[in-house]
Amino acid sequence: MAARIPATFGGTLGLLSLFDVSQMLMLNRATGCVDIKSDGMNGALWFDEGRLVNALDDARGEGENAAYRVFSWRTGTFEFRSEPSNGSVVIEGSTDAIMLESARRMDESALAAGEEGHETERLRERQSAVEALREEFGRVAREMGTTGEVPPTAFSATRLYRLARPSDRLLFEVGRSPRVREGESWSETGEPPISAIDYESLRAGLFAVSTPIDADAGPLAPRKIELANGVTLNFEFLIDAGREMLWVRPIECPPPDLEKLGDPAAYERSLSLDCGLVLACARDADAAEGLLHAWVAAQDRKFPTVTLVAEALAVYRHERARGVVVSAAARRLAAWTPTLDPEVVVLGRGVAWESLHPLPLDRVRRWAGAAVGTDPADAACHWMASAYAANPSSHAWFGARPVVLLAAPDGREPLRAWALTDAQRTLLTDGDARGLAAALESTAVPAASVRRAA
Repeated sequence: MAARIPATFGGTLGLLSLFDVSQMLMLNRATGCVDIKSDGMNGALWFDEGRLVNALDDARGEGENAAYRVFSWRTGTFEFRSEPSNGSVVIEGSTDAIMLESARRMDESALAAGEEGHETERLRERQSAVEALREEFGRVAREMGTTGEVPPTAFSATRLYRLARPSDRLLFEVGRSPRVREGESWSETGEPPISAIDYESLRAGLFAVSTPIDADAGPLAPRKIELANGVTLNFEFLIDAGREMLWVRPIECPPPDLEKLGDPAAYERSLSLDCGLVLACARDADAAEGLLHAWVAAQDRKFPTVTLVAEALAVYRHERARGVVVSAAARRLAAWTPTLDPEVVVLGRGVAWESLHPLPLDRVRRWAGAAVGTDPADAACHWMASAYAANPSSHAWFGARPVVLLAAPDGREPLRAWALTDAQRTLLTDGDARGLAAALESTAVPAASVRRAA
């Protein structure tokens, strides 16, 4: 039998709200008290088998009105203590109803102060997420022939619904608190370290409700699950020095809008290429991948055609393509290319040039790729060096055709684009990153120089 939620756990309000904490306790049918400290105030929430049965606020009031006040505290700390129930029930209403009324009052106060209120909407989304998780883990428990208890790490699994952007990550590892990346920073969730039993329980549950991304791959190959809110998540089991880690990230996301990333002239320049190479350059792989797919979507809107995206994992999904945008594993390119006859081939993240053999360069009019480096010139030269190492004919082929470099917005500058001159292409194919960087700084080539053929 799986262990229940730990006897004590706590954290800081902010990343977690009291709504989140309460839903964790509901999901785990926990019994005990949550002590809250916020800006010199003290409060408490009592739960019996996951149901809110009483609340105490700083004014020593209790019951529903005390719960409404305590739930409105956005900052501070909390600590849950598991303790036996005394059988007393002061709050008769359902826990969901109490939380919804609290959220409504918080929104009402925000509107009165001239601010926007979204607590009710967010809470309804979280309630749907918790109910979906309850159903999923319950089904897994029935299929596994267990007692039907929700795995103790289900309260960590509610964080799956916080993942939205392609760069977001959630990491589970035995002996560590779950870690999350939202935006550009990593942090611990504040939850207790995951025991080996809890990890196996979570792993088994997620494995049972997910499907393999590639049906031909092995048992530890990437898997995916579609949550109740429509977001699809990828699960990968990685082994490092004998330790297994479970990585979670959103996939099949809508691509960014290239037109909204910055300079309109750069946007037009990026779409002006009729034949040759487009490189999406950024300092990290996530940003380069996002920019590359933004270009694919923009190119499809303006010049719909057949685009074949070679990628290890479909992080972006082009559902509204005017033409045809197909995502394929690199090992399928040679077989699919004769059938699709693509005009554009995109080398996505995790795809090496070697995997494209024997696809000839001159069979495709436009190539595109994601390049990572300290600056656009450095990223582009690294990409070209890997292409040349895998296919020496790429040096002459790309050196004789137009090349456009895109630089991802980095917080200091918007989207930038360069249509390389003959001299700049030579610097690129020769791998002279320093010379190319200087040339890019000193010149701006108009889009007309690589205008699409009429």
